[in-house]
Amino acid sequence: MRQYCQSCGMPLKNQDDYGTDSKGKKVVEYCRHCFQWGEFVEPEITMEKMIERVACSMIKDMGMDVDQAVNVAVTLIPKLKRWQ
Repeated sequence: MRQYCQSCGMPLKNQDDYGTDSKGKKVVEYCRHCFQWGEFVEPEITMEKMIERVACSMIKDMGMDVDQAVNVAVTLIPKLKRWQ
């Protein structure tokens, strides 16, 4: 089963992708961009800002068109653990 960051939805493909707990141990729920040393990197970010960031990333990194990226982000992000 493929793991995804429960904050931004990034696929967690290898150990370098995982965030860390307060002791530096890898955690399986969050990526290194969202969670480091047991804390969210941006604790104040809103779900709406995360949706915007993820959509922009999909446009830039995956070549999605704007409408497709926004639709994916709006569908995915609210279902993740962080935003429940």
